[in-house]
Amino acid sequence: MRLRLKQTSEAVIIFREKWGTLAFAAVSSLACALFPIWFYWLMGDHAGSSKPFLIAFCSVFCIAGLAFLSRLPLHFRQALADNGVQFVVVDRTGIALTPNLGSEKKHYDWLSVKEVVLAEKLKIIDSDGTVFLWRSVVVFLDKRSHNSMDWLKKIQEGISISGKGRPYLLAGYPRGESRTLECAIRPLVPDTVSVCRVREVVFDTRKANDFYSETL
Repeated sequence: MRLRLKQTSEAVIIFREKWGTLAFAAVSSLACALFPIWFYWLMGDHAGSSKPFLIAFCSVFCIAGLAFLSRLPLHFRQALADNGVQFVVVDRTGIALTPNLGSEKKHYDWLSVKEVVLAEKLKIIDSDGTVFLWRSVVVFLDKRSHNSMDWLKKIQEGISISGKGRPYLLAGYPRGESRTLECAIRPLVPDTVSVCRVREVVFDTRKANDFYSETL
């Protein structure tokens, strides 16, 4: 399921190879539907007074897996039409991202975007510890239009908050393609939106700070 990059006359697209991604989605959703059935069969006789909670827990996972399985034909047709599973699409109108496999594509016009950063390494420090991500597309959104969102809406759209409190979206890009990606998207991005390519970005929520290393 390696990420790949392609350019058309109108857009720059980051996508995953269709067959491997769809196979992974099918296996994952099937496992999500079958695991709670197996777990209930294993633990049902030992649950005692907690049995209603066990039934509710298993039902939620089973329904989620079945719901995703029911949508697979739609994802399959879309992947065939796009010749891949698109995760990021950049054009002159804005940037569209799919937060997770199976979720709806969200489009953000350039008026709602403040900055696009291509980071070789992303380091996120919070109260739970430190997380490292590699080859990240960080899309900073306008604070005013997104701070009014409730927490559920932010989760649904995949919006996170940086150390300095800036709302942002995350996606990945293919290994060794950061320069190509930067050159490809610059002509599509208006002057009001900053685009940069850096070695490392650090979001430190403990110190309420964001840090960029050297620009590449």
